[in-house]
Amino acid sequence: MIGYAVNNKLTDVSQLGGAVTTGGVMSNTYALMAAARKYPDKKIVILPNNIGHYSLSYATEWLNLDVKVVYCKTKQYRLDQVELKRLLHFYGESVLFVGVYACDSMTSTCEDLEGVYHVVKEVENDI
Repeated sequence: MIGYAVNNKLTDVSQLGGAVTTGGVMSNTYALMAAARKYPDKKIVILPNNIGHYSLSYATEWLNLDVKVVYCKTKQYRLDQVELKRLLHFYGESVLFVGVYACDSMTSTCEDLEGVYHVVKEVENDI
């Protein structure tokens, strides 16, 4: 769904890839580091407003990437996809990262990851 090739039959642990992290902050720090390295001129990070874990905002602060964090409205603890589309159009190619929470532990709400994916890809194919 995200655009990575998938090998349906894994025969060796080295085919898994990725990195071991200590938790959410470090995982999000790695993700932002990779994104910033690939797109050094993009300076907008979109995060959900009023929900979720501190890990995304901490990761942006720790890295001191000189990014601007923009908060997207939420509806029933999920990103408001109409508002997300508006923000993506407004900030255009400056968007580095859209943060989502697969499942929020405080509300037991799972994000509509497929819906968010389609909104992002419809507006900007390179986020």
